[in-house]
Amino acid sequence: MRLRGEDRLSFVLVFLIRNNDGFTTDMMMHLKRNFKFYCFLITSIAMINFALISNEVTKKRWDSPNYKDGAFHNLDGSKTMAEGASLLGIVYDYLISRQFVREPSGPIPTIKTNLKNLPKDKDLYVWFGHSSFLLQLNGQTILIDPAFSGYASPVSFSNLAYPGTDVYAVDDFPDIDYLLITHDHYDHLDLKTISKLKDKIRNVVVPLGIGDYFRELGFTESVISEKDWFDEVILANDDKLILTPTKHSSGRSIFQNQTLWTSYVILSEKLKIYISGDGGYGPHFSEYGKKYGPFTIAILENGQYRKIWKNVHSFPEEVIQTAKDLQTQYLIPVHSSKFTMALHEWDEPLKRIHSLGIHQNINVVTPMIGEALDLSHPETQCPKWWEKVK
Repeated sequence: MRLRGEDRLSFVLVFLIRNNDGFTTDMMMHLKRNFKFYCFLITSIAMINFALISNEVTKKRWDSPNYKDGAFHNLDGSKTMAEGASLLGIVYDYLISRQFVREPSGPIPTIKTNLKNLPKDKDLYVWFGHSSFLLQLNGQTILIDPAFSGYASPVSFSNLAYPGTDVYAVDDFPDIDYLLITHDHYDHLDLKTISKLKDKIRNVVVPLGIGDYFRELGFTESVISEKDWFDEVILANDDKLILTPTKHSSGRSIFQNQTLWTSYVILSEKLKIYISGDGGYGPHFSEYGKKYGPFTIAILENGQYRKIWKNVHSFPEEVIQTAKDLQTQYLIPVHSSKFTMALHEWDEPLKRIHSLGIHQNINVVTPMIGEALDLSHPETQCPKWWEKVK
């Protein structure tokens, strides 16, 4: 049986209770009844402590039209939590409801591709679960939101990765021409992973504020490109990279929206690619389709959605509409199959997007973790690998 981090902590508390004569019977009963609360409390204290000692990220002011009143904002002013969401409900879901979400009962099936031997003359995509993936594009190796530490949390015992999703380690990677980060949430900015990858990374492109994390890790200023929405970066192969607004948020502690979040447009020699990062549905997708499209590939967030997060995360039906708005030829869904961060079953996003794609004539491409996908001719008849997990 695989235990969540909170359940592991519960066993630690049981041990302490049973082996400490200073606990009264009433104290023991109280702690047993409130295990989840104390797990949540300890995690919260860790986050607050991290916030207090973190760095100058929370203190900077930015000369950007997107930074107002001490924080970054979505263009339409939307907030992270939808109207009607309550703190009590959020705490209840974290402590209680999330414990009943169905996770994979066995390892996630994967393919171990040799990343160091990928043919340089091919445009390729390799997914590592959730929102981590590698692009080999026009001779350049691009890595997006790598997260290989095994957890998406400020503490190592919480929000653990599913079994089987850890098939790749830092040593498996070739040199990285460009590392792209979409935002600083723990499931997208894994500092432990980046620290280990440091010597392999030649260039870093991040939205405003995130550069400080890299400076603290010892990256030199010449390596870091820290950009605002609609800024452009010309890559070494003359491909154009554009940071584009998305509806989301940022924050790794009690201080929120002190760094910017972004999506990316890549205009390459043969392909046009859109990388959504995290974000809710809105009219901006149609604008990008008209301005930069039609796209060849759209790599879109599809997972970890909830009604209270509808402003900043997209439901599968909205993901399909996004693909239409972008006028994309192929849709690759990400942001699932590695962590439990919402209340839907682990494979629901894949089931829904696959079915919707068939009924609405959208080419949905769902490769396995580690499978090398040829972006010039993506295989649209991918096996439904999630059905293999019993």
